[in-house]
Amino acid sequence: MKYIFIIMMLMNFRSYSFTVRVTGIEEKKAPVYMAVFETEDGFPYEVERGIFVWSGTPAEAKKGVVTNLSEGRYSIVIFQDSNGNGKMDRWFWGKPKEPYGISKAIKKPRRRPKFQDGAMDLDGNSVTEIRLWNP
Repeated sequence: MKYIFIIMMLMNFRSYSFTVRVTGIEEKKAPVYMAVFETEDGFPYEVERGIFVWSGTPAEAKKGVVTNLSEGRYSIVIFQDSNGNGKMDRWFWGKPKEPYGISKAIKKPRRRPKFQDGAMDLDGNSVTEIRLWNP
């Protein structure tokens, strides 16, 4: 009986291929960082709190970053680390100093983005593009 329960639980956890392509990259050498968040905790500046964190070259980011995620609601933040210190640098009032982008942003954010601003539902294999905005 307990094995049937375990099998039923495993059947409910579907994993989907999720590809993120980055556009608007101008600097060719600085690494690109991406973090996927499933809650507002740490979003958007504490990249290390994301459930999936990736860093790589601009060429890799343009080609697409692939991860497997279960069904759910996610928000993504991307930034290009122009000075190579491994974090998103910000002015004292909070605005990023480096190129950045969030999921679902069709124009440059004018205020600190909230989790809900970029939240998107994943319920199947998906591809999305996120544009980097210059600060």
